[in-house]
Amino acid sequence: MRNSILSTWYKSGNEGKYTIELSLDSPASLFNPIDGANSTYRDVSKEVRLFLHGSLKDIGRAKVENIIINIKSKIDDGRIVHQMIKNIYAHFNLEKHLLIKIIKKKFLQAILLLLGSLIALLFAMNSDSENWLIHEGFTLFGWVLGWNGLAKLFFEIPNQISSIYNLKGLIAATVEIKSL
Repeated sequence: MRNSILSTWYKSGNEGKYTIELSLDSPASLFNPIDGANSTYRDVSKEVRLFLHGSLKDIGRAKVENIIINIKSKIDDGRIVHQMIKNIYAHFNLEKHLLIKIIKKKFLQAILLLLGSLIALLFAMNSDSENWLIHEGFTLFGWVLGWNGLAKLFFEIPNQISSIYNLKGLIAATVEIKSL
């Protein structure tokens, strides 16, 4: 059932691999209009990114073989097409690199939160039984730090890792730009 639905939305190719097709009005609509960088380093537009990421979630990252971008206006220069393809790959490689940095930062935060939790709980265990407010405060603080650290470690980081694998699927796909 799932494969028949995917076959109606996406072109099916060799060995269960799919082709994602995208139609745009002009070459400029492929890139972020706010980005003032020269044509070598322009970011892919938000709409195109969301479409490609959504398609990957539908299909699965290992099953995407081609990404075909149909542009309605005519492109005469082959160098422009080559530069556009290069920009797409560069954008998704940069996005992957930034996600890796975010994962490293969140992992460090999770470790520090868990370490802080351990220290706070040790203080709570060693506090005087007469001063129950300090004991309860450190216990509560330790549990909150611990749960935040575990949430980062087991929920936030795996979501980011999944996004990296999706980006690898986009980077591995062959991108073609066709002028209609």
